[in-house]
Amino acid sequence: MQTAKDKTLIIIPTFNEAENVLALYRRIKELGAGEDILFVDDNSADGTRQIIEGIIQDDPRVHILKRQHKEGIARAYLAGFRWGLDQGGYAWFQEMDADLSHDPKYLADFEKFKTDNQAIVASRYIKEGKVEKWDFLRRSLSFLGCWYIRLILQCPLQDLTGGFNCWHRDVVSSFDLDKIISRGFVFQAELKFIAFRKGFKIAEFPYTFKEREKGRSKINYRIVIEGLLKPVLIRLNYRS
Repeated sequence: MQTAKDKTLIIIPTFNEAENVLALYRRIKELGAGEDILFVDDNSADGTRQIIEGIIQDDPRVHILKRQHKEGIARAYLAGFRWGLDQGGYAWFQEMDADLSHDPKYLADFEKFKTDNQAIVASRYIKEGKVEKWDFLRRSLSFLGCWYIRLILQCPLQDLTGGFNCWHRDVVSSFDLDKIISRGFVFQAELKFIAFRKGFKIAEFPYTFKEREKGRSKINYRIVIEGLLKPVLIRLNYRS
């Protein structure tokens, strides 16, 4: 059982994830872990909020942060970070997708690295890491995207854009949350770049990313364009 010293808040952004949230919650709880869960919902219209509220009635360690508009995953996570910092008592902030692409079984792997690190990254692109059910084109675009961003930011982490990460409170507190400029998947690279530049100790471990089981991917051309332009702006934004 977790103590206040190592208590973890799992932050899960949701937007129309009614097909997935209950299954994800059950998988997390089957592990017997003691983490609190915060769902950050961007005004889902498919009943996601009602499902989460039903879960909350039976489990006081589950919370929901209701937002009025869809503002993207980056803003959802920033809102979750602020909520957790304001609540106090959380030593770790775990990022996790709602679509079951991040298998909860890897939460145990994150625990193994918490003693000696201040940030932990589940990586698709180090030895033994992999992606399931992606065609060659999408796999290549993702890999090349990470390579491009790593080149621009001069950050050695292999999976800069992955969203399965865990941050110590000291790292999250050090972020100027109002200065974060990314909105799509590049947001993850921006956080890792900042943590790296500040000298926090970061570990990567391999995991298998699974394509979402239900629902549709929310990737669009705007996210791809951001992947090309935002790394340059991030580098300029933090040039000092």
